[in-house]
Amino acid sequence: MKNKNDNVLESSQNHETKTTVRSDSPKAYFEYENPKNSPKSDEDLLSDITRVSKVVGGIALTQKTYSINGLYDVSTNTRRFGSWNNALEKAGLKSGNIINYTDEELFENILNIWQFKGKQPVRKDLAFPPSKISQSPYNRRFHSWITAIKEFVKYANDKNIEVNKNDSVDRVNMKCLGRDPSLRLRYQVLKRDN
Repeated sequence: MKNKNDNVLESSQNHETKTTVRSDSPKAYFEYENPKNSPKSDEDLLSDITRVSKVVGGIALTQKTYSINGLYDVSTNTRRFGSWNNALEKAGLKSGNIINYTDEELFENILNIWQFKGKQPVRKDLAFPPSKISQSPYNRRFHSWITAIKEFVKYANDKNIEVNKNDSVDRVNMKCLGRDPSLRLRYQVLKRDN
């Protein structure tokens, strides 16, 4: 049998919470701690996104980068704000992942890779520079990489633009117009020059 005056610690356990009370102390003190999975405020989530953006040095903040450096799960942000891009926008950051590319932007990326390699690109080329677009937008738009390549070739071979092989360019006296040639024209010149 135990006395009141014995300095015995009595423990009461409720699941994972353990409270220790001295039997001789006049008052028990309890402290509440938020569970690790308790809901976070929008401000907490957005301030952590901003913090991680500063830590990684201003590059486009991807979900992968955030999951490595952030305090919260990426899915928490996407559920709360509707999408990762919405979360970035609410935090005042620019989205690094554009979902709705135009056909011309997708074709421009293919042309850049084709030009860099000197031959028709394959799907794995989308994972490395100079590609700026991953394979997902191509799959969403064209349902396969092969279809995307076929559509690019059709687009680039459009009969509306012809490039004469005998055209010569005086590069010394050429005036800079301040804009790039169209995608079709670039492709036709590449094709002409082999």
